[in-house]
Amino acid sequence: MQAATNTMQASIAAQAADWLTRLEDASEEELRAFHAWQQADPRHAEAVQSMQAMIEQLEGLRPQRDSAHSALSAGWSVNNKAHTLRKHATTLTLGLLALALPTWLALQHFPLDYLLADIHSGTAQWKTQTLADNSRITLNSNSAVDIDFDASQRVITLVQGEVLVDVAKDAARPFIVKTAHGSVTALGTRFIVSRQADVTQLSMLESQVKAMPATESSPAVVSQGQGIAIHSNELGPVHSIDAASLEDAWRLHQLVVQDRPLPEVLAALSRHTHGHISYDQASLQHLRVTAVLPLDDSQQALQLLADSLPLRIRSYTPWWVMVDARP
Repeated sequence: MQAATNTMQASIAAQAADWLTRLEDASEEELRAFHAWQQADPRHAEAVQSMQAMIEQLEGLRPQRDSAHSALSAGWSVNNKAHTLRKHATTLTLGLLALALPTWLALQHFPLDYLLADIHSGTAQWKTQTLADNSRITLNSNSAVDIDFDASQRVITLVQGEVLVDVAKDAARPFIVKTAHGSVTALGTRFIVSRQADVTQLSMLESQVKAMPATESSPAVVSQGQGIAIHSNELGPVHSIDAASLEDAWRLHQLVVQDRPLPEVLAALSRHTHGHISYDQASLQHLRVTAVLPLDDSQQALQLLADSLPLRIRSYTPWWVMVDARP
């Protein structure tokens, strides 16, 4: 009984957190839906209101931002709130820290670096933004970047997730994408960078870039139609990719995988899921996946995997799905 209660609390907390991450670009219709969700169950409103108890602590995290307390205390009623919500959108995300999320959920979906990033996307949200130099970036679901432009260089740090970069040419200022594993440097080009737990994957769509691991060993030039894995202390071999298919996948919100281990695929799907996909990595590592999966419908994606692999998919709530090998 206690386990079921904890699961329900985690589901409500996850829903509340997901609602708040989507408020930045919320329409009037979405704001009304958020208001209705709070009214549907007292526990929903309590999950949001719990942020106020810790708001004074949160304000100290980013003092240069507007007061999170003033944004929250303004209330959540629909009428005349759209302007207030958009004005304080950045600081609203800080309130997620005050939610009583279980540790596993907080670390997986809403780590501190994600909450404090300059630009981030919510679950199942794709966000495109034009930067100050006219470069364009598109963030995949649950992704986050920090921006640091100066007179000599343009640096984007991929904090979490995946980003499609379309670089505006500027010969005087190289464009650099950094992760914990290394960096990608370009003057003008189009490419995808995906940060995973122990590696960063680069996929070149146009032109070429220089990839370098964090240890600053010998770099590699990666050209259109090629990809490379960037580890902290070394680079993987340059390999061929289908650039046109990757472009289509981003346009159609699909996940294209070619002979990848199942846990890697499930981790990617988790970023697009309003909840949690539970699985044991070691027991599923031997299963390989080649597929095109819909990222806007995680249930369908999981069913497609179960149709082609010996898997069992069990949904305990709409917010908690367990995947394991079929007995």
